[in-house]
Amino acid sequence: MKFSTREDIEAPIDFVYSQFSDFEGFERLARQRGVAVEQIAPGAPDGLHREWQAKARYRGKLRDIGLRIEDLRAADGYLVRAHVGGMVADVGVEMMALSRNRTRIVVGVELRPTTLSARLLVQSLKFAKKNLQSRYAKRVATYAQVIGTRHAGA
Repeated sequence: MKFSTREDIEAPIDFVYSQFSDFEGFERLARQRGVAVEQIAPGAPDGLHREWQAKARYRGKLRDIGLRIEDLRAADGYLVRAHVGGMVADVGVEMMALSRNRTRIVVGVELRPTTLSARLLVQSLKFAKKNLQSRYAKRVATYAQVIGTRHAGA
């Protein structure tokens, strides 16, 4: 199951990349939301193959989440693979400079079940895909707007 959305941001690609690749900032944000996050592998100097282990409460259960940066292309994008229960989620971020001060981002998530129970979950999510896609697009648009505002204020 795939979700994807694109947004244009009024900021240069280098600034957008620095905001979207602020993994320490994402760690802080997760901790503020009650997620226990621990970096378990620093990866290469550029951040490739950096890994985290996280624990988050979802629907009353504590879930283990493993995250790893699988692909990292400076000022172009990255791919993060997450393992949650019986599911693998690939989160891809791609960036393209439209002009000196305008960048297009494409953010996609692909969910792949690895167990029968995860497969049943994905099948049930397909019934709500339109609503989930809309909520996903709104979240990405909000973050893109925040980045544009940060750049305008800088």
